[in-house]
Amino acid sequence: MSRSQDNEPSCSRQLARIGMNLAAARPDTAACSAVRLCLLDYLAALLYALPGPVADAAAALLPVTGGGDCPLIASSAKSSVYGSALYHALIATAEDLDDSHRYASGLHMSAATFPAALALCDKETISGEEFIRAVLGGYEVLGRLGRSVDLALRGRGFHATGALGPFGSAMAASLLQRLSEEEMVNALGIAASGCGGIFAFLQEGSTSRHMHGALAAGSGLAAACCASAGMTGPEAALEGKDGFFQAYAGAWDKELLLGKREQPEIFSVYHKLWSTCGHAIPAVTALRSLFEQVRPHSDRIREIEISGYKASAALSAPCPDTPARARFSLPAICGIVLTFGNAGVREMSAENLKNSQVRSISERVRVREDPELVAAYPRLRAGRVRITLEDGTTFTELCEAPLGMPENPAPPAMLEEKFRAAAERHFSAARIDAILQGLAALEQVRDMREITRLLQAE
Repeated sequence: MSRSQDNEPSCSRQLARIGMNLAAARPDTAACSAVRLCLLDYLAALLYALPGPVADAAAALLPVTGGGDCPLIASSAKSSVYGSALYHALIATAEDLDDSHRYASGLHMSAATFPAALALCDKETISGEEFIRAVLGGYEVLGRLGRSVDLALRGRGFHATGALGPFGSAMAASLLQRLSEEEMVNALGIAASGCGGIFAFLQEGSTSRHMHGALAAGSGLAAACCASAGMTGPEAALEGKDGFFQAYAGAWDKELLLGKREQPEIFSVYHKLWSTCGHAIPAVTALRSLFEQVRPHSDRIREIEISGYKASAALSAPCPDTPARARFSLPAICGIVLTFGNAGVREMSAENLKNSQVRSISERVRVREDPELVAAYPRLRAGRVRITLEDGTTFTELCEAPLGMPENPAPPAMLEEKFRAAAERHFSAARIDAILQGLAALEQVRDMREITRLLQAE
């Protein structure tokens, strides 16, 4: 079957064409820059998580994924292409510093796309420009799907990274393996059977959520490889009677999925500067703006009210005892920011969560939904903080454009500094400079192995 019931090409076929057409055009300067920044940010997020408990779990996967020549980042070890994709995707979300989609809740774009793409670059000669084109295609398919089913998907308890990630991974892997349109349609159809990722982790702060990116990257890679070998997938895997939309969302927006775009989906990515859930970023931005004013009065705070849209207001867990849980707790994040002035990897530590001032401030936080902010989402990812002192003095800050979002982007220099801070734990200054130089000229790289070799341990 090549056409849906309304006599149009299937959603999978249209998405395959969208991805192929985007990848067929020579990327302009802005698109190349966007891919470079996303790759730099992905590497920073991954390097911050090494070493660590999630990295230990990722290493435990390697013996069962088979041997190979794929180098592992910041390591002298090697793995299979599949093992490399699983390993790096699992680690990428560990510190909650990787990029996400501005208009799709919980959609970690780089964690689902880069691991498989980089692993394939060690399989054969792939130029930097070809890599850029594949990433643009992967992000495009993933972003469009995220927009089209965002609230419906979350309403059924699915995490977008695990539920949608296989499609982005499959698209990027298909483009790098130069699959035909028919093979790409099959790859997307096969990928639909590898979707998953439930939001149950949120209530308990479970680290199982990091498996969502890993399974997504692996499923998409496997789907593309199987399609290239002749396996078929259902053409109506998305919109069909028993397809993805019915099973995972129950509703989808056709225009958001297939309509024309003014710019590629990669420009809807936001970059994280703090080690927190993305829905906490509006509050973090507001709290940091108030920090200097409030710091002299921190021992006289009576109440802190944090208002937000539905997803941000859900981050209300009180006084968690681990960083993994604290990243999803606005009371804990508030205590950290108003005590240390920041919510980076260093500040979001188990030791700091036990700090008496952090705990005291956290206990005074009340999180609520604001009807105006709920109505404005996702047009605005806004948050409001009101701090009231014992004498009635109040400090209020409304954040409508958090730092790092497309409407208030993080300066490239800031993302480079984020990378340097993570990389200096693993590489010499000379190696870091060489990596940055390679990424700066990514579209001119003849063989991506020039980049992946630089990322191995010295």
